[in-house]
Amino acid sequence: MVVIPASYSLDIEVLKKVFHASRLELARERDFNEHFSGCEPGALPPFGNLYGMELYLADILGRHELITFCAGSHSELIQMHYRDYQRLAGPALISTGFEHQGMTPPRMREHRGMRLSG
Repeated sequence: MVVIPASYSLDIEVLKKVFHASRLELARERDFNEHFSGCEPGALPPFGNLYGMELYLADILGRHELITFCAGSHSELIQMHYRDYQRLAGPALISTGFEHQGMTPPRMREHRGMRLSG
């Protein structure tokens, strides 16, 4: 699982080099349904460790005090301190393989969310 900001996209060719992989592809929607029960496709929380997956996190997310992500649906968000997320999720940081594509999608502003602090 790779976690990047919403306004970024993955560069599969670069990530293949980062992961020393000969083949790398995005998961299909049916793969989400099989592995992330209870989550809407495209809205899974960024906790690969909870699903038995390795987790890679774009290092640029650490520039912010808070991280906000889908809570398994397209209508709810969770916001927490970045340092708490990093401690709970235990991601490996990556600094390449993603690129900025523009503004954060407007849909992110429409979510109802909950804020966790610790």
